[in-house]
Amino acid sequence: MAAGVTLQVVGEQLGLLDQFQGVDELTVGADGSLRVLERLEGGQQQVSVCAGPPALLGWATGNLPEPRNNPQIGMVNMRTVMPALQRAKPVAVGAGATYSNVALPEGRRTTRIVKDMSPDQVAEDIVAWLEEGQS
Repeated sequence: MAAGVTLQVVGEQLGLLDQFQGVDELTVGADGSLRVLERLEGGQQQVSVCAGPPALLGWATGNLPEPRNNPQIGMVNMRTVMPALQRAKPVAVGAGATYSNVALPEGRRTTRIVKDMSPDQVAEDIVAWLEEGQS
């Protein structure tokens, strides 16, 4: 496989439909089912159960808590994990690039506040707005 291929792509190529990324805990039930504790954003976790193997599991850090947001730790990790960045030769970014026109995007806001609309009227209003945006 080529470098940079993710676990998800490998799982899809192997036909594995049960995929779990960021797994903190895996428990095998008496019936062979898998109980997966999967990490979500903000330190939350999701419990999933699948009938059993085969499944793709991307392991996280186990039961360790998420590290707090500390830029100094991130820089230390970057220096030790990715030393190639420090050995790379500097390049001139944008050398030779020319811009024919630069402008801020046009600000457009058409907010309406309408009270006591029925769900059908709201749906019609949304459809009309979507159709207006496509023309």
